[in-house]
Amino acid sequence: MSKILVVMSLLFLANCQKSQVTELKQTSEQGPAMIRGAESMPPTYLNIPDFKKCLGTKVEGSATFYCFPGTKPDSCPQASWDMLEKDPIKQSLCAK
Repeated sequence: MSKILVVMSLLFLANCQKSQVTELKQTSEQGPAMIRGAESMPPTYLNIPDFKKCLGTKVEGSATFYCFPGTKPDSCPQASWDMLEKDPIKQSLCAK
């Protein structure tokens, strides 16, 4: 029975497009399986110097998120602002 299940799983995966299949990886060092992919990576703006001086925040339910303000705050360094303008965070605009 388990061989049939393995074969059926392989056939299913073979029919899925590569972009639709989420890679699961389990190793003894990592413990439980972990989802790998772009959505599991930390936001890129965290690597930008002084990003906290440049971004605003918005509250959704009980969570607070960083968002991109419409204009550069005075305390934001120009170099950081230039990097943030190219970052995906720019699509998450703060409400006016």
